[in-house]
Amino acid sequence: MIRAVLDVDIFVSAAIVQGGAPDRIVRAWRQSRFAAIMSPIMIEDVGAVLLRPHIRQRYKITDSDDDHEPTPQLLPCHEALSVIV
Repeated sequence: MIRAVLDVDIFVSAAIVQGGAPDRIVRAWRQSRFAAIMSPIMIEDVGAVLLRPHIRQRYKITDSDDDHEPTPQLLPCHEALSVIV
């Protein structure tokens, strides 16, 4: 299986803009077409970026959207995710 290190921006972009290249990359990963390699810090950064006030305002992320946090959806306990420490 192909392994790839994905930048935090790929996951952030996929969470806020559907249909673009980052979204297609994340969908391919979720379909186990390749294995993503991330560090715990990178995983935390995805959530932190999505909580930034200017990001929430620009992409109209509301408190009710927090019930559907992108980080767990993008980063499930998935066999195609390798976490490096």
